[in-house]
Amino acid sequence: MEGTYLVVLLAVLAILGGGLLYWGLRHRFKGMETTVGTVTLHQPLGAKALENTCRYGTSNRSLFCDLPDRTIHYIQTGQGPHLVLIHGIAASLYIWRFMIEELSKHFTVTALDLPGFGFSSKHPHHDYGLDQQADNLAEFLTKIGIHEAHLLGSSMGGAVALWAAKKYPERFGKIATISPSTNPKLLRYVDVLPAPLVKPIIPLSRSFKYLATPTTVKMFYSRVISNQALATDETISAYLRPFLEGEGSFATLLKATRLIGDRRMPKELGSIQQPVLVLWGKNDRLVPYRYIEELLGHLPKSEFAAHPTAGHHSMEDDPVWVLEQVQNFFKAKG
Repeated sequence: MEGTYLVVLLAVLAILGGGLLYWGLRHRFKGMETTVGTVTLHQPLGAKALENTCRYGTSNRSLFCDLPDRTIHYIQTGQGPHLVLIHGIAASLYIWRFMIEELSKHFTVTALDLPGFGFSSKHPHHDYGLDQQADNLAEFLTKIGIHEAHLLGSSMGGAVALWAAKKYPERFGKIATISPSTNPKLLRYVDVLPAPLVKPIIPLSRSFKYLATPTTVKMFYSRVISNQALATDETISAYLRPFLEGEGSFATLLKATRLIGDRRMPKELGSIQQPVLVLWGKNDRLVPYRYIEELLGHLPKSEFAAHPTAGHHSMEDDPVWVLEQVQNFFKAKG
């Protein structure tokens, strides 16, 4: 089976069966700067723009947008062209904490929790597929008065950003992605768990909540970063908290995996005419380079840059590098 995204499924199924398959790596941390191979990853920039009034405890004032059948949690700061930040699966807007302050010097930055994640509404029987999340994004932005914007998406959020650009080309300009999850081979189990079989599992998924602990979250987090010094108690708590609030967190997580397995990707992304930047870390344990290469082969206007040591979340591993890449991309003409 392809891709470490299977870790998510295995964890869910093990819990539903009465236990959690546990494994992980042990690390010794020395300071906030870590050398991996021959490259030293930059110490995070800090999160001064993220004040102590957000639901995560480290972010700008929480804002909420009420749509007809869902509520979206987001933050907004800065001035300039609109830039929207979209997180990946099992994550939230918290992943952007090291970048928001610097980006806000050049853009009006809006970071949201996608429906089903973070502190946005989690309705177990709603659709969290590719089309619906792209529509959620467009509807949300319309509601808060943003009609044109650039997009920056991580992992599953990269897939949502690209699909939104395909569906609404008049609304979205340049698209930057970080390790975008755009290949159904990442989740071959979708063939095993078609939609009719997911529905009866959803009520049982509530049991997952009681096994969500700092230990299990740290296990997952260690898979998306290279700089293990990032896995502080504060960070693990911020990743964990959304899963402990409400009954729908794990049901929506399970349903959202089908987005990554959408078989229209990456081929149908070839109709995107906007410029696209794809960033990837060579220590990414979730999205292999061969799937990045396949995506690039379909995109008519793409740029690519690889970090020599970062993992799946290069915006956390090395925010300085990611900032340089995305700012140069968005500022360039064309």
